[in-house]
Amino acid sequence: MINISFVLLGVGMVMMPLGRGFAFGALTVAVWTFGEMLTFIVAPVVGTAIYDGLGPDAVWYVCAATCLVITVAFSALRLYLNGVGPQQV
Repeated sequence: MINISFVLLGVGMVMMPLGRGFAFGALTVAVWTFGEMLTFIVAPVVGTAIYDGLGPDAVWYVCAATCLVITVAFSALRLYLNGVGPQQV
């Protein structure tokens, strides 16, 4: 589900430069908003499952670990976009 939500988010973003006008813009915003809503729907379900299975402290550890992974991923993406590929690092 989370993969689908990010695919929809990405599709909505990539659609933006492909058309013009209010209706097209509204369509793209609707697509990426639906993707964001799916992400927000998944988070409580996963958080609750972690809470039930591993306890309340585990929720915060998983959130922190997720933030760390995302930080590393965005740092790698920034290097890639700036032309510093793996061969140059």
